[in-house]
Amino acid sequence: MKALQVISFLLGMVVGGAGLLFIYERLGWSGAMWGMACELFILWLALLPLRAGIEPSRVFQKPSRLVDLFRQPGFRWALLMALTFKFASSALAMLLQPWLMDRSFSLDFAGTLQMSNIICGALGGAVIGFPAVRFLGCRRAVALLIWPSTLLLGTLVCLQAGEMATPVLLYAGLGMENFLDGGFYVSVWATLMNWSSEERPGTDYSFLQCGESLANVLAGMSIAPLASVIGYSRTFLVAWIAGAFALLLVVTAARKLAGLCEDTEPSKQSFKHLRHS
Repeated sequence: MKALQVISFLLGMVVGGAGLLFIYERLGWSGAMWGMACELFILWLALLPLRAGIEPSRVFQKPSRLVDLFRQPGFRWALLMALTFKFASSALAMLLQPWLMDRSFSLDFAGTLQMSNIICGALGGAVIGFPAVRFLGCRRAVALLIWPSTLLLGTLVCLQAGEMATPVLLYAGLGMENFLDGGFYVSVWATLMNWSSEERPGTDYSFLQCGESLANVLAGMSIAPLASVIGYSRTFLVAWIAGAFALLLVVTAARKLAGLCEDTEPSKQSFKHLRHS
């Protein structure tokens, strides 16, 4: 279930994010803004028929409260995992675009490279993320996939240092990095999904996703100013080192959370959560 969510989410980013660069290249900012407006209107039309099938709100005996989430055993470890696991890779992804522009790559290439990276991430979630969680369990899947994912965060460091940033090597190196990162992404969120309480799965899961979003914002706010001061090469290295520190935190958090929840197939847990939510 989580693998399907991640794949759909990433493919949506291809159309709504990277694909927008092609519209901007040909129609400018006004064309890009009109494109997004039309996309939202089409989405509204597609979802409108679903309103008729929505059942009246059910009355729950126990309301969902954030204070209950904060008191849930393992909350600090779950929040720590949500905040740290994507920080380094998000920082590198946000710095990739200006780096490509400063190296005189075309906007079309930047868009197609971003598309390639997102598609590779979606494929990684389906090809290695879901099977790893299904057959190894969440904790082992996280422990297995985090090592190569973190190692490949150094792709841009190596390409920059060796002056080998050719289109072919960028497609291959970053594609493999995102492929493994997609599998790792699925394993992390399957772990957090299993940890979420059956009484308030929507609250728990949404709060943790907000934690990931907050980390992405902080990564974006810090990485560009840092690059302007110490340069791209050192900034790529700093992000790689940050990923190595996050590795230790995420592995420890996964081990702690595994002892607090049933480490089973996430799809079964997901459907159980959906029934309660």
